[in-house]
Amino acid sequence: MNKVAETVLQRWPSFRDTFFAPPNGLRVDSGIPALDRLIATAGDLLITEPSNPIVLPAVIGGTTHYFALAFTSEQSRELRELLQSHVGTTWTDFDGQSVHGRTSGDPLEQAAVAFAGDSRHVYRFRVADAARDVVRDSIQTLLGSIMAAPQREARISLPIGRLICDLTDACAAGAEEAAREAYSILAADHRVSEANRLFLQVQVLAAFERWENLEQHSALDTLLKLSRPSLASDALARLAMSKLPDPPDLVAFGPVATRFNALIDSVSAIRSAAGACYYTLWALDAGESREKLRQRLTAAGWSTDPAIAAVLGAVPAQAMELATSSVAELRRGAKEAIEAGRFDAAVDILSELPIELVDLPAVLEAVSQTFTAKAIALLEHHRAHHGDEAMRRALSRAPAVESQIEPATLPQKLVELFSTSITTHRLTELVASIERTGLAALRMPGGTEATCQAIRAVTSGDGPGHLSPGIDLCIDLVRDLKTSDAAVDDIRSLSYSVLELWASR
Repeated sequence: MNKVAETVLQRWPSFRDTFFAPPNGLRVDSGIPALDRLIATAGDLLITEPSNPIVLPAVIGGTTHYFALAFTSEQSRELRELLQSHVGTTWTDFDGQSVHGRTSGDPLEQAAVAFAGDSRHVYRFRVADAARDVVRDSIQTLLGSIMAAPQREARISLPIGRLICDLTDACAAGAEEAAREAYSILAADHRVSEANRLFLQVQVLAAFERWENLEQHSALDTLLKLSRPSLASDALARLAMSKLPDPPDLVAFGPVATRFNALIDSVSAIRSAAGACYYTLWALDAGESREKLRQRLTAAGWSTDPAIAAVLGAVPAQAMELATSSVAELRRGAKEAIEAGRFDAAVDILSELPIELVDLPAVLEAVSQTFTAKAIALLEHHRAHHGDEAMRRALSRAPAVESQIEPATLPQKLVELFSTSITTHRLTELVASIERTGLAALRMPGGTEATCQAIRAVTSGDGPGHLSPGIDLCIDLVRDLKTSDAAVDDIRSLSYSVLELWASR
């Protein structure tokens, strides 16, 4: 029996006794056959793995209420649909909305939310006095249909965006059990890369302040070296700040900075007060001007945070070196700031330089990492001075992020993947790359056709050097394409090409 089901079953007797107590006028073992049957059905529904949704009655002030509880986001959606079809609005005030955001403070409602683990999984509605028997029979039929329905596994074909929203909502609502369940669904989804699984897991651990688990995570050092989304960087910043006194100081920050480095490289990447505080300490530790830093944080809306105000106030005012520095010193400072991941500081320094073409590559690098108002203004000044053609030439010479990470197209990757000369290390790189970007490449104009041609080339030559893991990736691409509303012809062509490849050995 899994952990979620055990937790629900262990809490059922306590919740049942709390629910059937004042202000609920109904009691357990009251001798009312219909009530006893509903309670017994609820117990049977909770025994399964995972526990099924339940519906329980309450009589409050002479009015009959029903509380419907689910234990996962998918169950909640299905329960809402069942209530709409079996109960409707003819005899009840059910409106299809959960109690989330509109809880009344009723002790029964609070107990139901605590038992379900998330207020979005609890529905409540009242019944007209003349329709109590009709609604009760409908509820019993609804519960019978849940009992008879086979257990369903998570639908991995659900859009990734919806699954991530479920995880984010659970973290924001403080529903740890729901967040862990949402993460487990995402972690088992073949469309989520290993790096993204790690990013999501870190966000869950940070959301519930599981600092010890995060600190001891086997991939923490690797995570610190990766290029991360802002939310993952913010989670790591919160871990780093948990190691510091309140309010933090630069002396204690020194060892932390050595390990965590430039987690928050721009005010545009700040997502929490802890992230803003880490950004402030990192900038001050590097010797940035307190006044420029305060202006930057004020423009971003973070300077009023008490911890940040305390840190800035504890640092003596520094002289403004930029006004007296030579052009060579400024350029060296901008280069050092970019290399250290202090892109806002680089923008500040580059803004002090005269507008010259030699600085355009550094400007493009700094602006590409931070889209603050000052960065955009700096780019516009260079564009106005040098012209659009100079900007295009500089951009064409600059190494694009995509070309650094993904130098080959999907067809090229597949041809290399099935070659006999590929190394184990390169094979691992290609698998991760295709899992991350394969579907997007297929959805590009001409992407599916080019991929089919590449697979046919592998099939028609000497055949693939090896099938696994390439054939599994190709099958996953077909499945993903089917769930992405692609054109039928595209899916059919890719499916036949993959089948031919599969039959070639």
